[in-house]
Amino acid sequence: MKLEPNMRKTIRAVAIAAALVAGTAVQAADCIEGINPSGTCEVPVGVTTITFEVWGGGGGGAGWFGAGGGGGAYCRKTVMGLIAGSVLTVQSGTGGGGGSGGGGVPSGPGGTGGIPGGGVGGIGGVKGPDGVDVQGSSGAGGGGLSYVTGAGISGVSAAGGGGGGGRSGPGLGPGNGGTSGGVGGAGGRGADGNPDFSDGGGGGGGGGGGITGGAGGLSGTRSTGSGPGATNGTPGANGTSVPGITACMPVRATDLSVSGFNGIVMVGGAAGRPAAGSPGQGGDSELAGQTGRVVMTFSAPPVAATTASIPTLSEWGLILMSSLVAILGIARTRRRG
Repeated sequence: MKLEPNMRKTIRAVAIAAALVAGTAVQAADCIEGINPSGTCEVPVGVTTITFEVWGGGGGGAGWFGAGGGGGAYCRKTVMGLIAGSVLTVQSGTGGGGGSGGGGVPSGPGGTGGIPGGGVGGIGGVKGPDGVDVQGSSGAGGGGLSYVTGAGISGVSAAGGGGGGGRSGPGLGPGNGGTSGGVGGAGGRGADGNPDFSDGGGGGGGGGGGITGGAGGLSGTRSTGSGPGATNGTPGANGTSVPGITACMPVRATDLSVSGFNGIVMVGGAAGRPAAGSPGQGGDSELAGQTGRVVMTFSAPPVAATTASIPTLSEWGLILMSSLVAILGIARTRRRG
């Protein structure tokens, strides 16, 4: 069959494009033994059992020597029967942002919520006109939820800690740690103003992200002892629930689920299980909480594949190949006509 010059050029271009697209399908990198970043990865060849350790993100610390954030929860779970090539989704919850302002400095925005699910801290109230009055500081953000999902995997997750409540008068509202049941830690309550002065109330801490988001901290109440003009703080936002994730529930003797520790005055709470680098540690006063972590330990090292992989066409490659076949059919029809 003799083809017209233009038809031959078209067929050649389609064939080249199909060859190029055939190898462009994107594959996730293999999961690694140790700390895995957020994203997707594939179970390596030869690995059927993985022990996962997961720390939730820590809550931030409130402004102006304020309360520390709660630590993220910890989960250790061994999963068997995994299939090489299965794609896992890894998420290390980020720490909640620290609060700001307070004392002689007006409150800034509340600390940002950790991703995913952490609530934003509340804003501190404005002080009265007297020179001895103080501004309420903003509350800190709650930490984000950490998890791993994929075929055959459930209950590999750790909730984030709650943010510390903003300071005003003598009171402080430390953030609560994320719970072992998957509930984000509650944000700390904003402090009330000193009754002898006209202080702005502290902002509430944001709730931690979790299977169920933690409650945001209540706002601190203004005081009017030295005159009017002070305002209440605003409450911290509730943490949000992350859909499709299940709580860490121990199944085997080696599995473990531990709640994070509450913050205290100016000091963040520890994660459910302390580790090098302090993943999930609650933030000290004015500081962000530490990002969570996902660690994988393989039952046996991955082995190299012994057979060469067979190249396959991607979706676009198949479309281009179909176009090539259609063009050949049209050319044949024209030839017969």
